Amino acid sequence: MKRIITALLLAALLLGLCACGRVQTRTASDQSAFTWQIQLLGYEVKTALHTDAGVPQYDGAVLDVAYDNAPSEGYTFLILTLDIQKSRAGGGGFDWQKLTVRDADGNAYSRMADDAFLSSHTYNRLPGTALQIGGSRGSICFEIPEKAAKGEMTLVYAAGDEGENTLPIQ
Repeated sequence: MKRIITALLLAALLLGLCACGRVQTRTASDQSAFTWQIQLLGYEVKTALHTDAGVPQYDGAVLDVAYDNAPSEGYTFLILTLDIQKSRAGGGGFDWQKLTVRDADGNAYSRMADDAFLSSHTYNRLPGTALQIGGSRGSICFEIPEKAAKGEMTLVYAAGDEGENTLPIQ
């Protein structure tokens, strides 16, 4: 009887291990291992941005202004809200060129060269200049293919000698 129970438990364990091998998991990096710690506070996928705003005029009147932005055809906006903090002295500044979004096929997308339009749509935009000390919290924008936006995505910061700092976008 002990042999049968042992054989059944072993079979169940092997079956469980085989099933787990097919599951793809995305885990975040241990942020304490990096000089620059990144926290993903939220994300949005948008096919277009539209905001109506009242702009005060010199004479006291308010002019209604519409702000519209759309990605290139076949693309979508991926807006990430991040909190980036420098956790220890030394090391270089936070370089935006090293930050990418990687899709399920391994394609990498860089931050838009000019995402200043986010400010017109009530987002607190992170500056595009290198961060040196302290930290910042705000939003940045990527223009990615619509297909990539429907699959798994990972935020990747190539942190040099420290390795790749990765965060699943979920």
